Amino acid sequence: MATVSFYPSVTDPVDGQASREVATPFESWATLRAGAGNLANYANDRFYASAAPGSIDSTWGKLRRGIVMFDTSSLGSGATITAATLRLRGISRHDQDGLNTPTVNVYGATPAGTSSIVAADFGQCGATAFCDTDLTYANFNNAGGINDFILNAAGLAAISKTGVTKFSVRLAKYDVGSTTPTWYSGIWALGFIFFSVDYSGGQYTPELIVTYTPVAPTVRTDPATLVTKITATLNGYLTNQGSEAASCYFQWGTTTAYGNTTTAVSKTTGQSFSAAITGLTEGTEYHFRAVATNQYGTGYGEDLTFTTLNVVWPSEATIRVSALVHRWSPGNYTLEIIMGGYSTKYGLPIITKRPIPALPDVETEETVKQTEWMRTWYIRKAERGE
Repeated sequence: MATVSFYPSVTDPVDGQASREVATPFESWATLRAGAGNLANYANDRFYASAAPGSIDSTWGKLRRGIVMFDTSSLGSGATITAATLRLRGISRHDQDGLNTPTVNVYGATPAGTSSIVAADFGQCGATAFCDTDLTYANFNNAGGINDFILNAAGLAAISKTGVTKFSVRLAKYDVGSTTPTWYSGIWALGFIFFSVDYSGGQYTPELIVTYTPVAPTVRTDPATLVTKITATLNGYLTNQGSEAASCYFQWGTTTAYGNTTTAVSKTTGQSFSAAITGLTEGTEYHFRAVATNQYGTGYGEDLTFTTLNVVWPSEATIRVSALVHRWSPGNYTLEIIMGGYSTKYGLPIITKRPIPALPDVETEETVKQTEWMRTWYIRKAERGE
C-alpha cells in the first residue's frame, strides 16, 4: 500500500467557485438554486459554500458552490484505491442568529475546463454525497483548522487514475437538499469559507490524500528499424507508467535468454523510446523485448525478432558488357563501355571504363574502322573475363 497527496494548482487544475448572484428583484430560494450561474472566480485566496439573503423578506441574492480539482493521473489505470480524504482548511463559518445551522459535503463536478472555472460550472455540480456524513456547523474548524471529508465508495470511484479529479463543495442541507433556509435580515453569508491554493504561502492549500495499491508499468515492443549487416535500432512504447515514471530499456540477444541490455531512459505514459545496437553478426536472427521498471514492479513487452542483412556479391565471371557507347566531339573521342552487375569490391551497380585515345579532330573512315576494331576488342576481352 502507498499513500500520496495531491494539490490543486494556480494554473491547472485550479480551485475556486461558481455562483448565482442577483440584486433587486431578488429571487425565491428555489429559483436561485435552480437558476444558471452568472459569476465565477478561481484566482481568489478563498472559495465558498454559502448563500446570502436578499433585502426583501423571503428572498435570496447569492448562492455559491466551491469547485476543487486535482491532477491524479500519476496513480495509473491499474491502481486500486482503498481510501481517500479531501482535506480543506477553514477560514470562517456563518449562521445569522443561529437560525439555520448549515451543513456541508463534497460532491462530483463536471466543469468545462481544468485551467479555469466559469459561471456555467454552477450548473455542473453533482448531488450525490461523497461523504456518508455531512460536516456540521458545530464541527467546522475555522482559522486554518483542518476539515477532513472522508470519501465513501462513490467518492473513491470519482477519483481519476489517469486524469483530473473534480469535486464540488456545497451546502448539504439547503443547496443539495430540499430544505429552504430561514430568511434573515443581514449581510452575513450563510455557510462556510475555505482557503484556496491562491492563499499566500500555500500552507492552507486543499489536499487530496489517497491510499492505494501501486501498479507496475506496462510496455510494448515495436518492430526493429534501420537493420543492416551489423547494426539495428530497437523500438518500444510505454503504454502505462504505473504509479510513477518508469526506466525503459531493451533486452536483446540471439536467444530469448537475451544476455544484453541497452542504457535505460526515464519515460512517462504515452512516450516512445529507441536504442541503437551495434557489433552484430550479418545474416543472424536476434531476439529483443522492451522493459519498463519502477519501484512498484517491472513490465515486459512481447519478444520480437529481426535478422541482420547477409549480402552475397556476384563473382567477376558474372559481369557482362551491357552497352557500348561511341561518343564523338571535335578534339576528343570517348568510347564508353558500360558493364552490368555488381563489383565484388565496391558494390556499385554500374562499372564504367572510358579509354580516351589520341585521335584526330575530324572523324574519318580510318577512325570509324578503328572504333569498330576497338569495340570488337573490348567486347571479346570482357567476354573472356579479362
